[in-house]
Amino acid sequence: MAILGRGSMRDKRMEEELRNQGNPKYAHLNEDLHVEVLAYAAPPEADRRISVAFVELQCFLAISNRTIHPSTRATTATANSSNYVFSPGRRRIHRGRL
Repeated sequence: MAILGRGSMRDKRMEEELRNQGNPKYAHLNEDLHVEVLAYAAPPEADRRISVAFVELQCFLAISNRTIHPSTRATTATANSSNYVFSPGRRRIHRGRL
């Protein structure tokens, strides 16, 4: 789990310097604040891990109905074609930037 985007660093001066460098590693600093959840495992285990992470995040964030960010759409589609779900009530998770 990672918090990325503008405002994700504690040191605002350092964040501004990294943003101005143009380094691809820090390109996320030019985007809105968002949370990235990744799991590297077999599909059933990855689904379980991501569901647990979303349950943990649920009390802090409101899940948005926006679409998946274009830069992650291709990797998400190839990694796992199913939708992530919460175990309580089996509701669909709307993945994407928050």
